[in-house]
Amino acid sequence: MADPYRDGLRGRDQRSVFDEVTAACRNIMVLAEDCARVELPAQRLCFAYVDGNHAPDYVAQ
Repeated sequence: MADPYRDGLRGRDQRSVFDEVTAACRNIMVLAEDCARVELPAQRLCFAYVDGNHAPDYVAQ
C-alpha cells in the first residue's frame, strides 16, 4: 500500500489532504484525539469514522 499512498498524496500528509478536501464542509466535526480518552460532544451521531491505533485493546473499544 505504500506506493498508492505515496503516489496519491504527492508528498503531502493524509491530514492536510483531508483538511483540503473537507474545507468547504460545514457539517463535519473533527476530533483528533486518543479514542480511548476522547469525550464526544453529542449524544447521537449520524456517522463516525475512527482511524488510528490498531492495537487490540484500542480496537475493542
